[in-house]
Amino acid sequence: MPEFWYNWLTPLWILSLGVLLGLVAVAAFGGVCWLLSRIPVVNTLFYENKLAARIAGGVIAIVFLCILATQLPTEKEINASQNKESNVSQDEEDNVSQTAVMWLLASAPLLWAAGYGIMAMIAIRSVDEFKIAVQEGFLWPTSLVFVGFACFAVMGYFIVNDPSSMLHSLQRLPYVGTTEYEFEIPASGGTGMPADTVIDIRFSGKEIRKIKFYATQQLGIYVKPNSERVSSNFDVPASEDNLVWTKGGRSHDPFKENEIENLYVKNFGEAPTTLELTVVTSPQHFQVAGIPVTAICVFGTFFIYMLVRFLLPKVSAIALATFKSEIVQPLFMIVMFLGSVAIVIFIFVPYYTLGEDIKLLKESGLTLIMILSIIQAVYAAGTSIADEIDGKTALTVLSKPIGRRDFIIGKFVGIGWTVGLLFLVLGSVLLICVAYKPIYDYGEGAPIQPTWAICYLEMTSTIPGLALGLMETLVLAALSVCISTRLPMLANFVLSFGIYWLGHLTPLLIQSSDEDVFPVVRFFGQLIATIVPSLDHFNIHAAIASGVTVPLSYLGVTFAYCAIYSVIALLLALVLFEDRDLS
Repeated sequence: MPEFWYNWLTPLWILSLGVLLGLVAVAAFGGVCWLLSRIPVVNTLFYENKLAARIAGGVIAIVFLCILATQLPTEKEINASQNKESNVSQDEEDNVSQTAVMWLLASAPLLWAAGYGIMAMIAIRSVDEFKIAVQEGFLWPTSLVFVGFACFAVMGYFIVNDPSSMLHSLQRLPYVGTTEYEFEIPASGGTGMPADTVIDIRFSGKEIRKIKFYATQQLGIYVKPNSERVSSNFDVPASEDNLVWTKGGRSHDPFKENEIENLYVKNFGEAPTTLELTVVTSPQHFQVAGIPVTAICVFGTFFIYMLVRFLLPKVSAIALATFKSEIVQPLFMIVMFLGSVAIVIFIFVPYYTLGEDIKLLKESGLTLIMILSIIQAVYAAGTSIADEIDGKTALTVLSKPIGRRDFIIGKFVGIGWTVGLLFLVLGSVLLICVAYKPIYDYGEGAPIQPTWAICYLEMTSTIPGLALGLMETLVLAALSVCISTRLPMLANFVLSFGIYWLGHLTPLLIQSSDEDVFPVVRFFGQLIATIVPSLDHFNIHAAIASGVTVPLSYLGVTFAYCAIYSVIALLLALVLFEDRDLS
């Protein structure tokens, strides 16, 4: 196989492997639910007795909270990770950070809902609906996309180079990370050459990334037990500073690719000392760390859909009808086709950016997907809410045992499934194109020949942009649903894109508000920043331009902002729709 095929397909194979593991997890979860549903006591207790299901869900939530509580970082660990001095006392420095506790408490209701949903899923009637749920609605086209990636994961094993080493790296993920050691090193005795102190420390030379040494006496550290050594591999000075060795730096690499079981230490000082070691390891192919994350996302997609279906059946019914009606509309097909074709064309467009064409490909692709999805969301809100109200269809729906709250929330969820499918399909096309772009640029004269690792890095750096773009689209979808309760589609389009423009203009207005010369601009900027969502939080163009990786914590905070603002917009929609005359 040509090398460029290998460099292009290997990142896609790693992504597909995560999708395959996610589908396996979904199948395993469904199998466990099927087995539990065949136990009469479990089926009767948790399906027919809602109180027992709620209590069991609470127990599951408490168990998960206890597990998460043991993993929360302490103030000492946070300060150490940031290389900062702690200002708290020794008794307080091991306290759990307030931010971690806040996130833990905020996740408690979500964990209880998940636990209650699991109890509802293990009933016979619920298990029998699994197949129906997968064959209709959002899960059917989503499953087709996931199955396509899973098939490539199976076939790609025979295409990519050395897949066994990548699978071995995947198996090593639970055993790597940061480990701290402390060893007591005796004094030399003051006569002759000090004897070796053998310390038991195990790691692979392929996996070692960084080691920190700290001691109050001068030490010499050796990798091999050799009596004829001339110099030590590491000279640890007697100081308050750490000696840090990083693999791939200017210093030599004494480990090579060997398995290390012991290190040999000589204490050149006159007093015993404690040697503190911090060993940082990662798999040989550290890129496989994204495989579990992809698997969790795939499993979470199925789980959240089933959770909504079982916990909110009326909302799910409205969402399903909305989704089905929107994906058969010509606009959805046009948006899907034009978006896919345009993203592929972006590969071959000459941007004349002196080797930075891939950054413009990412920005253009992300912006295009988000704009098309916003158009689809606003159009869906207009057709499924405003037109149904004007056409009296909403009155017919609400004449059934479905309340106005279920109607509005169901419409928003259905629109969310629609734009989610758009992001899944167009985002997959964008990732495939981004992985290929470095190879195409090299063929056009780029100075650096890309490897599969470079292609993988470019591809994965685009995924946070897709997640943030989906969040921004959901915020505007919630606002569009709110507007549709009172205004027709044309006004909805004007207001929604006006909010989009002002939301991205808010940071500039806030900066202008610092100028005392323009009090009107200051007042207007503060007003806009208070009312209109700050959509610039979802923009990562600056991160793409500077090559900065978007941290997971930023995605979490932005998701919280998206959820809060969407809930506020839906509450306003409920207020506006509550007294709307439908007759």
